[in-house]
Amino acid sequence: MQEEVLKLILLALEDGSALSRKVLVLFVVQKLAPQYPRASKTSVGHVVQLLYRASCFKVNKLKRKKKYFGLWNIFF
Repeated sequence: MQEEVLKLILLALEDGSALSRKVLVLFVVQKLAPQYPRASKTSVGHVVQLLYRASCFKVNKLKRKKKYFGLWNIFF
């Protein structure tokens, strides 16, 4: 399932868009639901958190403490 999560994160961010963590996690969970009914926001959120801590995301911070995640160009 982790491989599918990574593929879906790449799919969501490949056009250079930046998404909030919540939107990114919900997108991945929604796409995984038919194949993996046990996929949860928590499990996908853990994968996103690991990627964040490994500096895989280009993070744009806004004034209201919101962070938007994009991918570095090296992942395309």
